[in-house]
Amino acid sequence: MLNMARFVPTDKRIFFFCCLTSLALLFSFWSPLGSFVATPKFWRDEAIPFEISRTFVELGSLDVVVAPGVVGGQPYLTHATGFPVTIPLAGVFKLFGVGVGQARLYMIAWIFAALFTVFFVARSFFGELNAMLASVLVATFTPFYANGRTMTGEIPGFFFLMLGLYFLYKRERPIVGGICMALAAVSKPSIYLLIFPVLFVEFLAYYKTHCIPRLVQVAIGMAPILLVWVFLIVPSPFSLAHWQGMVDLYRHPFDEESLFSRMPSAFVETIFHTTILYILFLVCVVIVGARNGVFVGEQLRFYRFSMLFGLAGAVYYLRSPGWLRYLLGFELLLLVLVPVALYTVLRRFRAAPVFIVGVLVFIHTINFFYFSDIRSSTSSIEIAAFLNNELAIHPGSTVGVIYDPPVAALIGPERKYQIATIGGRETYGANPLSLETATLPTYIVGYAEGYEKILERYYMPLPNKPGGRIIYKKQ
Repeated sequence: MLNMARFVPTDKRIFFFCCLTSLALLFSFWSPLGSFVATPKFWRDEAIPFEISRTFVELGSLDVVVAPGVVGGQPYLTHATGFPVTIPLAGVFKLFGVGVGQARLYMIAWIFAALFTVFFVARSFFGELNAMLASVLVATFTPFYANGRTMTGEIPGFFFLMLGLYFLYKRERPIVGGICMALAAVSKPSIYLLIFPVLFVEFLAYYKTHCIPRLVQVAIGMAPILLVWVFLIVPSPFSLAHWQGMVDLYRHPFDEESLFSRMPSAFVETIFHTTILYILFLVCVVIVGARNGVFVGEQLRFYRFSMLFGLAGAVYYLRSPGWLRYLLGFELLLLVLVPVALYTVLRRFRAAPVFIVGVLVFIHTINFFYFSDIRSSTSSIEIAAFLNNELAIHPGSTVGVIYDPPVAALIGPERKYQIATIGGRETYGANPLSLETATLPTYIVGYAEGYEKILERYYMPLPNKPGGRIIYKKQ
């Protein structure tokens, strides 16, 4: 795949891989609370694909459960993490049981796959030393773990993206590259669907009027993956309503009126954000290196794709509520380019790039352990554990989960009702308190939201407050 046949381990390489593996293990398993599953906390964006994988194992459907044994029927709302990630996790659940720990270990496997792919792809483009420096930068980068340890598609998508760049630009195998790029896009559509317009512009810039035949080959590789994805997320392909719902979600994923509705305020917030300032500093280093001719041939195509992808991601980020994860793919590509650019910027001091990368690694490490904003909590896990224990004690009882996917995902599909929102405007499920009196759930967790009188009339709070939350039980 990645010139492995010509890669002969030496003592230096073995030592490097041992150090890289040790770094990745430390960053992957460290938690300030001492609990592996606590950091990052189990949150909604990973809870939904977690539940999709669980539902696939237990009910045979890639969807979320909204009532006992009943799925939502609108998978295009919930597949923010795609089937290349959720289906393998379902296999893990089938073999080892359903749990947050299993999902986190599964994601650490993706972290290692992405990290070592960075090394081998960077080595093929930029040489071994630059690949080593890039790998260490990625291995100590806080967002790599803040996103990678959770059951979301950012890091799997980046893994496929790196393979796609390798096959498209280094090996010039457009069909295989198209397959990899499509897998990246469907792993995390909100980030990697931007690959499509970026590839079109990059191919146009490189091949000019001769780009169409090559783009057709790329499209041939992409087509089967995209068709499977559409088949999975649009349950009725001939239903105009489902297509309209999917298009509307991707046009307005943040409940904003237009593409530019948040841009003035978001831009002001952005220029004072330390992470953005750091990214801009690295961008300047890479651009200076590019202007000095450090990138040539396929390296230049890698650079051009990265900058275009970053520009597209910046527009999406400015539209979002300030979620930096939409820039993660670009940030990681940038870290791959930095060591190469440094050798041009500091050409008079050959050892300086290694020293500067060492300084950046030190800054990354200090930031991760002392200043990173990775939230830690086991609240949702504790609430679900309490409810699952109650359900085991009282056969036939059910749980109504209101706007709390992290709790709902950890409750069995035959025992729960739930309602939740996507993007602030799209809803799946119905409020459990809106059911007929005879079918009201035994337990309620979440906010009444317009059904306070029902809650007061039929429920009483339990004395136990697992995870600091009030649980209501039907009287």
